[in-house]
Amino acid sequence: MECAQSPPAEGRSTLLIVDDYPENLISMRALLQRQDWQVMTAASGFEALSLLLEHDIDLVLLDVQMPGMDGFEVARLMRGSQRTRLTPIIFLTANEQSQDAVIKGYASGAVDYLFKPFDPQILKPKVQALLEHQRNRRALQRLSHDLEVARAFNASVLDNAAEGILVVDEGGQIRFANPAMSRLLNATVQELQGRAFLDFLQKPHIPNWATSDLLAGYERGETLRLHDASLRTAPGQLVPVALSCAPLPAEQHAMVVTVLDMSVVRHLHQ
Repeated sequence: MECAQSPPAEGRSTLLIVDDYPENLISMRALLQRQDWQVMTAASGFEALSLLLEHDIDLVLLDVQMPGMDGFEVARLMRGSQRTRLTPIIFLTANEQSQDAVIKGYASGAVDYLFKPFDPQILKPKVQALLEHQRNRRALQRLSHDLEVARAFNASVLDNAAEGILVVDEGGQIRFANPAMSRLLNATVQELQGRAFLDFLQKPHIPNWATSDLLAGYERGETLRLHDASLRTAPGQLVPVALSCAPLPAEQHAMVVTVLDMSVVRHLHQ
């Protein structure tokens, strides 16, 4: 086993070479060491699994024949772990060169199976291509995670906003209502979705959505504010409100309507 290995540097791809012969580890490290690659080594399957748990490994070059735990078992355990199930594996072997061994290697989840001695001019481009693929996959994972965090944050803001918020499409139909809007209109979010916004707008009286100032303002890209409006709740009660109607980005084909309950505002100022 080698001395303690430094953790991978930020932004560098990380390779793990697994072989029970120290001279093989030394020669493979020398072959694959590059400024933008971090090369780690393990002298056994057990040590390899420990490193895989501690570090984000982008590629494993795995010897097949090792005492204690062979490469096939390491690969099987990797594929059974959520953390390493997508980590690419290249098998390297001097002895296990039969067709059955090759088939077993691919069945264990390997992306390649190379015989020793191998041509460095073949191995290095394979390693580079796999590392680039892993970099792209990790970048996509990070982007997906960031988008999910942003979506959860936005949903939390909408769910906890004191103001009522509606998204109304170009046809005047409600596509989204937040919980505050649901409470204000005394209707569930599901009951509001798909309903015409004009069903709830009592003042100003707008008989036709297609010719309304709301739609005209939306089409001009303007924000329309109505300080003396009223909405009719689902049970039929009137609520004085202030409305702000602003167009969303063009591809959304909708506007956001922010609703402030003026009866609450007036009560607070009394």
